[in-house]
Amino acid sequence: MDPTLLALRWAHVLGAVIAMGGLVFARFALLPALAPLDAETRERIHDAIRRRWLPWVMAAITMILAS
Repeated sequence: MDPTLLALRWAHVLGAVIAMGGLVFARFALLPALAPLDAETRERIHDAIRRRWLPWVMAAITMILAS
């Protein structure tokens, strides 16, 4: 197989794994863990996670679209 096509395929798969893994983690682990906290604390944690997670999501989407 052509090395370029192989690299593009792996970039596509890696981007999908990063995006879906983060989504599944947030939905089934993070949100239930934050449920008992008060609204202000949940919002602060959500903002902190969003700031750290956004570059990963942008990179994953870029890899998916580029491949």
